[in-house]
Amino acid sequence: MREQDPIRRIQSGLRYIERTDKTILGLAIQLGSYLQLDLLDTLSILKSYSFRIPVSDTETKTFHAEMSAEQHHYLKAATATPQTFLAALAKMLVSVDQGSLSALKCLVSAVHVAPGAAPAPAAAREEAAPPSVYGKRDGGIGDPPLGCCYFDTSATEENVTQSLCEGGLQGDWVPGQCGAGRPPR
Repeated sequence: MREQDPIRRIQSGLRYIERTDKTILGLAIQLGSYLQLDLLDTLSILKSYSFRIPVSDTETKTFHAEMSAEQHHYLKAATATPQTFLAALAKMLVSVDQGSLSALKCLVSAVHVAPGAAPAPAAAREEAAPPSVYGKRDGGIGDPPLGCCYFDTSATEENVTQSLCEGGLQGDWVPGQCGAGRPPR
């Protein structure tokens, strides 16, 4: 595992969510511009928030991050201990990762629709997953490899990207499903 100190893991996780949120919203603004939509104030949903977390009986540590009000509300309810905050932060990071992958799949489906084709019924769109061309020589955008993230002392999360695992959760990533043992450190 990359970082075991809870204070540093919280700081790293909050930095990761800030970068991810800003990247996602920046891409939305670019796409909106292409579609002649004015989405510049989209970034205004990110505000600076603080979290006070007791790290001992006598010491409290304050952490700062830019995020949405919804993300802040979710994390604010988990400030009792560094461990509860880290658990909530991990769940939120996984949710953002999964949402990003879903958004990527939607974008990919946009480039696979034939010009002039009538939209498929909603049920057909949900069943027809876009082809995955990740890593092929002919280019394209597809599903990134997903794997298992081992973080904390015994926590795991399946079907996450290597970027989320190593950058956000500060864990050890292995391709495929979680197995019985942790990867070697």
